[in-house]
Amino acid sequence: MENLRNDALLPEAILEQQDLAAVLSVALKRLAPLYRTVLFLRHNDHSTFREIADQLGEPLNTVKSRYRRAIIALRRIIF
Repeated sequence: MENLRNDALLPEAILEQQDLAAVLSVALKRLAPLYRTVLFLRHNDHSTFREIADQLGEPLNTVKSRYRRAIIALRRIIF
């Protein structure tokens, strides 16, 4: 018997994802540019912290600190 499972998202789930994306987009715009850059490189480009540090010409621990601070700032903005 064939598997009748449908993995397509339901309309409600699609709307929830769009809402979340909109909230995240607004929150990201409120971050300092250096925080946004680190988040973008980490999550969109899938760069390692070492790669980001090399790209930005910054120490590794500075990049890690910016990432942590960016995540904390996003949480404060969103919640």
